Amino acid sequence: MPIECAPHVDLELTEQQARTMLAIQAKTEQLKQTLRQDPLWGTPVYLPPRGFPLKPETSEQVLAEQLPWPALLTLANCAEETAVLAQCSVKELLLYAIQICPYQHVAVLIQFLSHKEGVQASAKALSPYIRQLRDKEARIKAGARKGADKSAHTRRKQSKVPAPQDLQREADKLMASHYAKQDVAGILAKRYDVTPTTIRRKLNAAT
Repeated sequence: MPIECAPHVDLELTEQQARTMLAIQAKTEQLKQTLRQDPLWGTPVYLPPRGFPLKPETSEQVLAEQLPWPALLTLANCAEETAVLAQCSVKELLLYAIQICPYQHVAVLIQFLSHKEGVQASAKALSPYIRQLRDKEARIKAGARKGADKSAHTRRKQSKVPAPQDLQREADKLMASHYAKQDVAGILAKRYDVTPTTIRRKLNAAT
C-alpha cells in the first residue's frame, strides 16, 4: 500500500483518502503489469538501479518492476484513470499522493503536477489567440466558399453564351440593323446576362 511508505501520515483515513489510496494501488499495479508486456519496460534487469532495491520474491526482474508507484502515476494517463476511480480531480489526487509519497520520489509528483498546471495555464492564456486564429480560419474558408460560388455562378452564366462564331453572327445582324459597333457588346451582354467584357472576349475569339 502507498501509505506503508509514508509513516509521517496519519493512519486515521477519511473515506475519500482511503478510496484514493486504494485507487492508486489498483491503477499503478495494473499499469505495471501492462508495462511488463511492453518491449521497452519489459526488458530484463540484471543489476538493480541505485535507490530501487529488488524484491527477493520476484523471480524475473524487468524494467517495469523498478518503477515506484509515484513514477507509475505519471505514466500513460494513470493519474487521470486513478482520479476517476477515486472520484476526485487529478489535482486533488496528486496533492494527496504527494502527502503520502516517499520523500525520495516527491520531486517526481511535484514536477508532474507543475507541468499539468503549467499546461493548463498556458492553454488558458493562449485561448484568446487560438479563438482568433479559428475565427480567421473560418473567415478564410467562408471567403473561399463565397469565391467558389461566385466563380461557379459566372461559369454557369458564361455557358449560356453561344460559341464565338454564333455570337459573331448575332453581332453582325445587330450592326446590319444599324446598331453601332460599340453598342453591340452591351446589347448582347444584357441578352445573355453577362458582362460586356465577356462578350468582347468571345467576339475576339471568333476573329
